[in-house]
Amino acid sequence: PTSLISITAFISIRAWAATPVTGNTLEVQYNATDLDELGMEYYFKAIDGANRADSTNSAYIYTPVSAAAIPELKVGGTVESYQIFSVPLELSDKNITAVFQDVISFYGGSDKTKWRLVRYQGGKNADYPEVLTQIEKGRGYWFNSKDKIEIKVSGTAVQANQTKPFPLSLEQGWTQIGNPFPFPISWVDILALNNNPSGVGKLFTFDAASVSFKESGGLKAWEGGFVKSDNATTVNIPVTVKQSASGRVGYKEIENRDISEAEWFLPLTLRAGKAYNEMPGIGMHLEANESNDRFDEQTLPRFIKYLELNSFHPEHFLPKFARDVVPSTVHHNWDFTLESNFDEEVIISWNSKSLGNNEAQLLLYDEEANALVDMKKNNEYRISSAEKHRLKIFFGADGKSLIPDITGLGRPYPNPSSSSITIPFIAGVNSSEIQIAVYDMMGKRVKTVTSERFVPGLHEVIWDGNNEQGERVAQGVYIYRLTSTNTSAQQGRVILK
Repeated sequence: PTSLISITAFISIRAWAATPVTGNTLEVQYNATDLDELGMEYYFKAIDGANRADSTNSAYIYTPVSAAAIPELKVGGTVESYQIFSVPLELSDKNITAVFQDVISFYGGSDKTKWRLVRYQGGKNADYPEVLTQIEKGRGYWFNSKDKIEIKVSGTAVQANQTKPFPLSLEQGWTQIGNPFPFPISWVDILALNNNPSGVGKLFTFDAASVSFKESGGLKAWEGGFVKSDNATTVNIPVTVKQSASGRVGYKEIENRDISEAEWFLPLTLRAGKAYNEMPGIGMHLEANESNDRFDEQTLPRFIKYLELNSFHPEHFLPKFARDVVPSTVHHNWDFTLESNFDEEVIISWNSKSLGNNEAQLLLYDEEANALVDMKKNNEYRISSAEKHRLKIFFGADGKSLIPDITGLGRPYPNPSSSSITIPFIAGVNSSEIQIAVYDMMGKRVKTVTSERFVPGLHEVIWDGNNEQGERVAQGVYIYRLTSTNTSAQQGRVILK
């Protein structure tokens, strides 16, 4: 209780116990908490003239709510106007036809082109009226409406108290949860009060303005989000967890960014227009596993629009990993797929300065565009079309540790050039002799720049702008081509000024 109200009454009675007390006077105390958002807890205590005391058990009066409007429901009928809400009440009628009767009446039914009510459950999005029929406490729901319609609900506050926390059930995988209380709660503190249950992850809320999820410390009243659990379980939410729900929190498992250290983590940010995704990242840790562990994070369920970077782990029941942290080693190769249904160019960005001044290498390779990016020298990579785009990231603890599993070309520089042109490439662990040659636009070979076997790793060759006879070739466009026994031919264009 935040405070106590004490009421003392003197009641004349014949006897309090087997042996009467002089005066037969009994003091009765009534103790109650102040009325708050949930209600009031109270009990009675009696003290007789011999200072003998007894008290009743606590009883509870829960706050009644009559026709309260669900607050801050966005409107517009666009992707940006979707939100996740919850109803922190024991509803007098929890049928959706009753709760949303004004919406149903306004639109003449469940026309999904005008309004929509959805909940993610059982591994998929379930709609009203096909699957959803009721609004349950502790659950989150997607909602969108083209027009502003006030939705009013009635009932009482959820019947939880200091001896009876609210039991929040989580499915295996992702659960769309809702705040069961009419005040902000801290998810970080809830996990701590449940002894940080194994396999129960962070809280993610939806940011409509950027059409993205963000890691959050808590939930506001009437708000919902997503939580992942490795197994079906129940988390208790005590009423004493009441506090301001913190906003966005950062990835705190691995603080270090220097890739020369045994433990490091590099956040990757995806942007497509106003949409962004800050969940992806790669890293290493001495306690990490090749498969799922506490450092990893799986991609959130899709809802209408998506912008993802996924490392695929078929051994896990949620195979798409956005954050993929592996055991500390001198070299590692990550395979990612960039997936997006936004029309805009996708930008992958990172903080290159955080990687440290060291010999370690970190390369991003775009198989489809033959683009090789030194992540220590660049802060971003742009992809014009990313509906489904394969990418690789190679790590080596030093200049000799990089062991790519593919042979491929990078983009030459400078290009255009009035002098020489450097052509970067990676030699895979199983590559045979690699030949890089330059051709004119008629397909005639101008010069073989290199033809030899290379150790696995990053290499560069230089075309000096001359032909096989050492003569300067004419200005124009030329084709550079890489061929190898175990690799399909790859090529690009250079301009000699």
